[in-house]
Amino acid sequence: MNELSIKTEIDHKKIELASLQEITLAINNNLPEESLYKIFYFTLKANLKINKFVVMAHDETWKCKIQYGTQSDFSSQTIPSDILESNSIVYFFNYTGAHEAFSEFHIAIPVAYKNKVTTYIFLAWPDKADLSPDFVPFLRTVSNIILVAIENKKMARNEIEREKMKKELDIARTVQSHLFPKKLANNDHVQMAATYLPHQSVGGDYYDYMQVDKDKFYICVGDVSGKGIPAALTMSNFQASLRTMIRMGLGLRNIIEELNFQLHENTQNGTFITFFIAYIDLKEGLIHYVNAGHNPPIMLFGNGEHFELETGTTILGPLRDLPFVNEGMMDIRPNTTLFLYTDGLTETENDSQQQFGVKYTIEQLNLYKQLSPEEINKNIVQKLNMFKEKNDFADDITLLTCKIN
Repeated sequence: MNELSIKTEIDHKKIELASLQEITLAINNNLPEESLYKIFYFTLKANLKINKFVVMAHDETWKCKIQYGTQSDFSSQTIPSDILESNSIVYFFNYTGAHEAFSEFHIAIPVAYKNKVTTYIFLAWPDKADLSPDFVPFLRTVSNIILVAIENKKMARNEIEREKMKKELDIARTVQSHLFPKKLANNDHVQMAATYLPHQSVGGDYYDYMQVDKDKFYICVGDVSGKGIPAALTMSNFQASLRTMIRMGLGLRNIIEELNFQLHENTQNGTFITFFIAYIDLKEGLIHYVNAGHNPPIMLFGNGEHFELETGTTILGPLRDLPFVNEGMMDIRPNTTLFLYTDGLTETENDSQQQFGVKYTIEQLNLYKQLSPEEINKNIVQKLNMFKEKNDFADDITLLTCKIN
């Protein structure tokens, strides 16, 4: 080896060492991903004198992270399938399989993370002769150091996000659990049971029972749009307002109008609530109710006759003033069953994408109407699990069954 060759090799080694020192320093300083990509950019361009390069990384899909000196715009290009399938270095000297845009390059280098290729680097020099096999190990080393550091940052960020979501869900579940009444009526005249089946995420299902005196009480069910902490907090505020209005002795219409106004004024982004509330007077033998866009509860009598309680108004929240509020009223007959639920029940689908539906729900209620509220709910859930087959529940499910003797 002559003196010039030795000097050239020493210069190359100095450049490589300087590049590695700069990259290591950046990683030790915990620079963000954008900064690491910039250092990689300048390493390829300035230190290694590469005049065309593209870095494509897999982040759910393959995306162009860096491009320099290319004629084509690689932000919308896809990596040729034969390159992806090879998982090895590809030289483009006699390569005919690449998309036309990729013919600009001399070499494609894959970078693996945990035995899976996560990045491809496409490179071209001013002249093909400048591509030396000696560069390839160093390029792979540099690429691995930077891109593995970036992948580690992604993993750390994703882990932080997962932990954040877990904590938010825990908080939302705690808030939601405090909304549900600790005790339901269970005496000679009224028996109640509630079943709540949470979905994977925390939804906005809510049910409540409020005793006024021994002959009068309120029951209600609602479902707020959205998930997680926002939905749980919205419903928590909603419940607090509702209970205050009941203590003040407001009528159903006034309660609904005031709840709607408060929801409209205090929430954003189109938040709404479907809601059903009933005031039951055993002495009077009447159920007064308002349905605000909720799934109509089913009122079932001992002779099999049933009614869906639809009278009321529209959903609460989107409109400052409700266009109408109508109050429904029904007589209480011997052996009356009132079944309140949220849409997760009737919208559950089987493998054929058929919904459980209201009609089938009523059929099941007629089968089990002689049973206790707990047993009615238990049997409905069993039928639901059989019906959905391998499908998951699409939403939270709430059942509130009230039997009046």
